[in-house]
Amino acid sequence: MAELPGILKDLKELNNQPVFEPTSDILPFDPNLTIDHNVNFDDALSDNCPSLDFSPDSLDSLDFLNDLQPVDAPYPMSTSGYIDSPARMALIHKVHTLKDALYGLGVHMNAKLANGTTAIELPSIEEDSPVSTTYHFKSWRDMTGYSCFWSMMILTNKVMMRLLPPYDPYLYDLQSECRSVAFEICKTWEDAWASKPIGALHTGLSFVVAYEYCKPDVQEWIIRGMNSLLDYQMVDAFRWSDEVISMMSGKLSGEGPDLVFSSVNLSKEAV
Repeated sequence: MAELPGILKDLKELNNQPVFEPTSDILPFDPNLTIDHNVNFDDALSDNCPSLDFSPDSLDSLDFLNDLQPVDAPYPMSTSGYIDSPARMALIHKVHTLKDALYGLGVHMNAKLANGTTAIELPSIEEDSPVSTTYHFKSWRDMTGYSCFWSMMILTNKVMMRLLPPYDPYLYDLQSECRSVAFEICKTWEDAWASKPIGALHTGLSFVVAYEYCKPDVQEWIIRGMNSLLDYQMVDAFRWSDEVISMMSGKLSGEGPDLVFSSVNLSKEAV
């Protein structure tokens, strides 16, 4: 989690750079270019303009379909454009390194979850819950650790998705993974509620991050549950809503022009 603020700072600086970096592959405009000022615009346009005949007979030949790009092909990006700039590639490498570290940690965490060392999965006891099963952890500390781990997976994926070009096939894999991880987070709710308030401290992070990748009925269930937790804590000045969760989720993943990243030096004072 300590790596994420630095990545978000680099991402903001990258977004403030020029969208396109000219290279030697781009031919500059020649100021000495000779322009023909003798063009006659009085000629009959019908002799010069292409035919606009789009009758069915004009589509007899469909050879042009062979030149179209396949739907599943990656979005074409120029190697001289901003997508492949050194700063962007360095940041992508940093995010990949973080994601690899999370995957390495996940191997051990998933193994303990699968063999019942840290939790067991049972049918939900909550009436009309859109989540059919729930995790019952041996300790609320384990539940918090897994929830933060899953939250980091989603946040890292969101940063990666902002760095990839449009229509990149990897985007669909990242989105699918986010939906799967969000469902795992939802399975912690009953245990969080049972061990409130201490055991429910993770909900402000994990459920806010998971919300975006849940179905509408699950989103309504999340808002209802988190507001019930506020009622239990006797908090009246704040309410969870779709707008509030969306805003906070964006902040956590570095979205928004008003974000400020700065280093704070803490001086030790003699007691």
